[in-house]
Amino acid sequence: MTHGNFKRYVCSVLSILFLVTSIPNAAFAGMIPNQQLAAGNALEQQREEVREFVARKDVQEELTALGVEPHAAVERVDSMTAEEVAALHGKLAELPAGEGILETVVLVLLVLILLDVAGVTDVFSGL
Repeated sequence: MTHGNFKRYVCSVLSILFLVTSIPNAAFAGMIPNQQLAAGNALEQQREEVREFVARKDVQEELTALGVEPHAAVERVDSMTAEEVAALHGKLAELPAGEGILETVVLVLLVLILLDVAGVTDVFSGL
């Protein structure tokens, strides 16, 4: 193969590849079931309510007193699985509104246990 034929061959192959890759691909979108859409929205709503709880001043003071940085707790809430968020949100829903430091402390301890299990904190290393 001569130099001119080689150039022509390479140009032909590159032209064909360029044409093939520039053809727009059709996007296919499927229908999303209502249950799936509602479940995604419910999860984000639950996660936001847990974030709001962790952002409360009394909870942050308790976290700080226990040696946990409040931002680490918020980061942990963001990285929780759907099951963990649902479990923690369930505990929040059981608490009476505006009552009891005991319930707050129990919930903070639950958050700390989740943080410790995830390896974010080392609060319970002496146990």
